[in-house]
Amino acid sequence: MRSFLVLMFLCSALTAQTCAVEVSVPDGDSTVGTCNVFPFGQVSFTYAGHIAAAFMDPVNPYVNDVAFAPCGTGVYNCSTVVIAMGHVPNPIPPTFNFPTVDASGVLVSAGSFLDLTIIHNSFATGTPGPASTSGPLSWNVTQDTWSPMGFGASSGTGFLWNGVDDVAFFITHQNSTASWGGACHRATEPRFYTTGYNQPSCSTCAAASALKIQLLVTQGPGLPAVPGWQCNQASSSLDINGAADPGPSGPMVTSVGIGSTVSVNFGGLAGFPYEIATTSPEPGGGVGFGGFLTPGGQAVNINLTAPSLQYQFGLALANAFTPFTIPLSSSAPLAISAQQLVVDPSFADGFALSHLNELNVVSCGVTENFDALSTGVGVAPVGWINPSAGASWSVHSGGTTSGATGPTAAFNGSNYVYCETSVPNSPNVTFTMDTCPVDATTVALGTLSFELSAIGATIGTLNVYQGDGAGNFIPIPIFTQTGPEPGQAQLGIEWTNKTVILSLVSPFVDFRFEYTSGTSFTGDLAIDDIMLN
Repeated sequence: MRSFLVLMFLCSALTAQTCAVEVSVPDGDSTVGTCNVFPFGQVSFTYAGHIAAAFMDPVNPYVNDVAFAPCGTGVYNCSTVVIAMGHVPNPIPPTFNFPTVDASGVLVSAGSFLDLTIIHNSFATGTPGPASTSGPLSWNVTQDTWSPMGFGASSGTGFLWNGVDDVAFFITHQNSTASWGGACHRATEPRFYTTGYNQPSCSTCAAASALKIQLLVTQGPGLPAVPGWQCNQASSSLDINGAADPGPSGPMVTSVGIGSTVSVNFGGLAGFPYEIATTSPEPGGGVGFGGFLTPGGQAVNINLTAPSLQYQFGLALANAFTPFTIPLSSSAPLAISAQQLVVDPSFADGFALSHLNELNVVSCGVTENFDALSTGVGVAPVGWINPSAGASWSVHSGGTTSGATGPTAAFNGSNYVYCETSVPNSPNVTFTMDTCPVDATTVALGTLSFELSAIGATIGTLNVYQGDGAGNFIPIPIFTQTGPEPGQAQLGIEWTNKTVILSLVSPFVDFRFEYTSGTSFTGDLAIDDIMLN
């Protein structure tokens, strides 16, 4: 049988469209995460943010720039600043020692780093900081947009990951200003910091709230990046439920529960022949890991050696493409991967490829205590929908990041979910989380119960809605509560059980937990131990 390889030698003068290769920690959403002014909003500060090796790209190990996700638009200026990246041990020492420099900006000690690469040094005599990156630093940022610091454009010294160890970003500065206030979105990786410039050790160590960071990576100095995964393009695109393309770090993965209906969207160059390749259950692979690059620089990520490989039109290339959407559901577990090809003579390959999509239909339930999940913003059980764009519920352990609000611990076990209402998530911002659908005939008693923590002066309104398992929710909530829970207090009674009697009128049932924040950051609301009986 012919394969995509048949088309790889149809050449023209133009190259394929590709997307930049970035490593985003912990995710690529530049609009989500509480805003924090450490370190860029501080006049004098020393900071390190941890990056686990699992986030790094083995195909593109060279970091030539870094970007952050500011909560405002403006300019950061600093006359005395040293910025570096290096490898760090795993586990990280309980007391983390920072790198230090002398009065001329020359590195004296790498501290707890295994090694260190200075990527910006404001001291002209400092080493290795090359002249192109020495001197005062001026960094223009745009709100809720990944804003590179500009080291790659200035041909500064890059950092080469060794392929094994964890990494950390380091900055120490003084006499800095940030016209937007310096706040950037943060997440859950460990951070280490202390007030003051060129400090030897952290006053706060391994706090799970490092700034989100994006690394712009390539194969090496002066070499282009290799996309591990093909991105969607105007000439050929594929997504499920309108999901945004996350970049070339992996497939576009959608996981839903049995009985859920998804919309599979096919886009591309109208009027030209096209093909869709699928495998089930074999997943796709990144470049170098089962996938490969075409001569025109596109990534073929579908598994062309999988026994289940199918071409929907037999590679006849006789069907003219028109954008279309198909609904898809399954009454049994399913794992399927798909990648689309649309003929486009303007590409060097003669065709355009889409991002590979993986759909996983899994058995799931509403009963959940969140202990098996990793912590973070937008994290959800398999089959649940917790949008990572906009305001999202967070899986969390311990106290919330704001004082005088939220629980100090889970009701049971280690984790719970909550709504972080620090700016920009207040006032009147809505958080939505949908459970997966379950077979209503298996619900014997017909009750939904959960533990609620509503501690804080500005608690908003929680509504719980019942749905039919297909995304249709009855507009009248089955539970609603506004304001703090009477009798609750931190380190006192922090959780109260809520139980709702259900009327089951459809074959499947799901639930939506929708919280609208109050007027300030003291509105963190949490739930735990959801149970459908």
